[in-house]
Amino acid sequence: MSEYLVAARSRGALPDFQAGDVIIGGPDGSGWGSRERKSAWIAAGRRAADWPAHTVIVRVPLHNWAKTLEYAGGSTIHTDNTDPEFPVILAFGRFNFALSELSGAEAAALDANGEIELTDDRADALLTDRRFGLRMSIIFAQPQG
Repeated sequence: MSEYLVAARSRGALPDFQAGDVIIGGPDGSGWGSRERKSAWIAAGRRAADWPAHTVIVRVPLHNWAKTLEYAGGSTIHTDNTDPEFPVILAFGRFNFALSELSGAEAAALDANGEIELTDDRADALLTDRRFGLRMSIIFAQPQG
């Protein structure tokens, strides 16, 4: 599983990102803090209503770490391998999840929990690679070679 830290809205505390931009991708269990993960905010004793909601977490079970690295291929990235068990990739806004295209149920779950789990196909349908201006579902459908 891969997890993506995604800008929840344009501007705000993340001026270089637009809503839906992937800020960081990492393997399952990435160490998101209370400013990044709503459940961590609440676990720290804060009220859910006070959560700043600058970011959301998108989890994709079938995006293994190798696939996450594929998404970053050819972009301006930095991979932090300080902990080889949990490498972190910084994608600098090259990828964007079309959060506005979430279904009503998906959007409600994201709003309530600050995170959502998407299937591999659903994630690829919503994720745009700005280098090509195409959704990942289209890029992956192209003949390789």
